[in-house]
Order: sequence, then structure tokens, then C-alpha cells
Amino acid sequence: MNSLIIIREKHYSWLRGLGSADHPAMVTICNKPILEYMVDFIVLVGGKKIRLVFEEPDGSVEAYFGNGERWGVEIEYGNAQADDTIARVVEKNSSFGEQAPLIVIDGLLFIHYDKNARYEINPEAPGTGFLYNSESGSISYSTADAAERSTLVEITPSLQISTPRKIVNLFRITMQVLREEQHRYVIPGYGADKGVILGRNVEIGKEVKIHGPVVVGSNVRLLGSAVIGPNVVIGNNVIVDDGAEIRESLVMADTYIGRRLYISAKMVAGSKVVSVSNNASIEVSDEFLLSPLKRSLPINIIRYLFNVCGAFLLALLQLIPFCIFFTLGWLKGDLRFNKSRFLLSSDGQTKIFRTPSGFRAGAIDRIIRSLSLDRFALLKEVFAGKLQLVGNRLIPDTAEGREFVKDFSGYSPGIFNYTEADRLDPGAAESEIAERFYSANRGFLTESKSLMKALMNNLLHNTQILNK
Repeated sequence: MNSLIIIREKHYSWLRGLGSADHPAMVTICNKPILEYMVDFIVLVGGKKIRLVFEEPDGSVEAYFGNGERWGVEIEYGNAQADDTIARVVEKNSSFGEQAPLIVIDGLLFIHYDKNARYEINPEAPGTGFLYNSESGSISYSTADAAERSTLVEITPSLQISTPRKIVNLFRITMQVLREEQHRYVIPGYGADKGVILGRNVEIGKEVKIHGPVVVGSNVRLLGSAVIGPNVVIGNNVIVDDGAEIRESLVMADTYIGRRLYISAKMVAGSKVVSVSNNASIEVSDEFLLSPLKRSLPINIIRYLFNVCGAFLLALLQLIPFCIFFTLGWLKGDLRFNKSRFLLSSDGQTKIFRTPSGFRAGAIDRIIRSLSLDRFALLKEVFAGKLQLVGNRLIPDTAEGREFVKDFSGYSPGIFNYTEADRLDPGAAESEIAERFYSANRGFLTESKSLMKALMNNLLHNTQILNK
């Protein structure tokens, strides 16, 4: 048996860009693309070859499905025009799977199959007909010599079909799968407790509470004392910050959920929030509450190159001014250094840093701070891998400091920090929110902008004071 799956993208354009999906058919239900559920069903009914036919082809689909080897079938790709009927598509693909029964799925349909069931099409059925037919799409069957499709063909067990025509439909389908049908499908991840499925590389804080049923994708961080569930699906590449609470909701891929945010009966994708009760949506402008996480090159490589190259360039620029002003300070006896122990990570690692504590000569002190020369002595710690060039603010090794970082798994201090980049008071609540937000959204562009802002803020702020 062979199959044509026809996806008419214009009917599902609202799905584009939902989470990380570049194509409507790649929008996920419990972290599995809708199209993959359709492929699974074809395999269950004995399909050997599948041709995916698109009106608007997209490379992301072919990159995911490839030649179908992972599913034990042959997958090919084809095109259709917007006004092509099913008969016209079948005619264009008449050479596909000749002399074999054909199943044609027209539309983006969710088929509530059971992986443990054995599906059989009535052998006494007419040579052609519909297994399912509605305004939203159809599933038709024909033998090799049949062309017309009018009658209904019985399939055992009978099929339940859902169509994601609106966000509320997508939400209801997902909740049905999550609450009642997990056992019927192969859902990506590993079973933890009953009703809880976790993907790969999931970081869960010690105080996080999870109440099933819950499905969590891969590359997810659940931080601090977050509360997840019941009835929650979290997509891939998501960060849920400390104290956030999510119930009866879908969090699509590539999303940051801010600290202490409460979400119930919502679908969240990046900065967009949709209420499933009335389909109303809003865009949240406060990126500390909700924001999309950008996909990028491997962060460790980028951060390493950024830190080493940035520290080297900064050292070259600061070397001569540092020698001049620190020599003046030393000759006048105004130069003083302090040794203090600072926290390097949330696991208690510490190190003593020798940093300038100030100068009795006010003008020289302001000049040094305006040019950020007081950071020069710490640049060597970047090369040693102890500090980031841009990171969280250095926290002293005190009882209060250890309490601050103990549930801050992303804490990574830097010579320059996000707080000073945004001109926030280090002791203010907004400062802690900013620290956690930037830690969750680290990237080359974010850190480059933060570095430039910190340098300019130091220059402008201290220069203004100097001129008073």
C-alpha cells in the first residue's frame, strides 16, 4: 500500500511560526509534529511508500523526514497547485506506486490512531471511497484501477479525526492526547513518573514541582521553585524561571517564561499569549516576563571565542591608559587594592580576586572608572576561564551571597554584568529579574550589546560626575 499526503498550506497559514515551526505541518502536539502522526498512521495500515505533496514546499520538512528510513518506509516529495483537486493530484502522481492500493490524505488531519491496534480495510469494500470526509479534509482509499471516490469504506477499528483549524482546536487535541491518549502514540521522551514524559537534556531544579500529566521537550530548564502541571506541555528549548507556575497550558518551543509568572489555560509562543477560552491573543512587550529564545550556533563555542577575543582586544585598548593612570596613582600613593573572595557558580565554587578599591584622588578615580580600567586586572581571569567577559555580577562569598545563587543554576559571573548595562541598582528586585533573564537568553548578540552598553554607561556616567 502507498500513500499521498497533501498539505494545503494556505488553509493553515496561522500555524506558521508557532513555536519553532517554520511549516504548518511541523507544529507539534505533545512535542511531535502533526505530520509525523500522519506518517505513523500510514505505517500502521501497511504503507510502504509515502509521497508528501505540498503547495508551498519547505526545506524543514524534508530535513526532518529525509527518505523515511527512520519509519521503515520510503518517503518522496512532490508539488501541487493551489487549485488542484484530489483527482488532479492523483493524476499528476499516477506513476507513484503503480499497481498498489492507494491512501490519499488531503489536509492537515490529526488521526487518533492506536499504535497497538491492527487496522484493516474491509476487503469487501468497493474499489474506491472515503475512510473519512469533511470540509476540513479527507482520507480516501482506492485500488490500483479505481478513480472515482464517492462511497464510504469501512476501516476497523473506526477512525476519530480532529482538525486544527484554530488555536483552540490545537489546544483541545493536545489536551486530549496528554490526558487520555499518551499510551496510544510514540511520544518523544522518557517516562519519569506516571503521566510525565521528559525529553533529553532536561534540567530540573531541586525545588521544582511537577504534577502530571506533563510532557517536557528536550533542552529545557526548569529552575528554582517552578511549578509545572497538571496538564502542561512544554516544547523544546524552553526556560521556565524560578517561581513560575504553569497549569493547563501549552508552552511552545523556543520560549522564555519569566520569574514568578503565573500561566493558566493559555498557549504561549515566544512573547505571544493566547487565551484558549476566547481565542484572544496579546503580545507581551516586557521581555523579562516572556520572550522568544533565538536559535543559534552552539553557545559554548561562541561564548568561548567571544570571551577570549573580546578580552584580548579590550586589553590592547586599555594597556597604555592603564599603565599611565595606575602609575600616577602609585607614585602619589593613592592606589589601593583589596583581596576579596567571590562566588563563581551556584555549586559553591569560589576564588579570591585582587581588585582596585578606589583612589583618594577623585579626578583620577573617575577617569579610571570611566575608561573601565578598574576591570583590567580581571581580564586574565577570562583567559583562565574563571570569569566571563559579560555575565552576572560578581557576588561576594557571604551567607547572603550563597543564598542568592543557590537556586541560580545559570549563574556565571563576568567582568562586566547585565545589571550595569541596564543601569539598574544591584540591590533592586529589577536587578535580580534582569540577571536571570539575561542568563537564560545568553547569546553572542546579547552579550555584545551588553558589553557596549556597560562600557558606554561607565564612560558617560563617570564623565558627567567628573565635569560637575
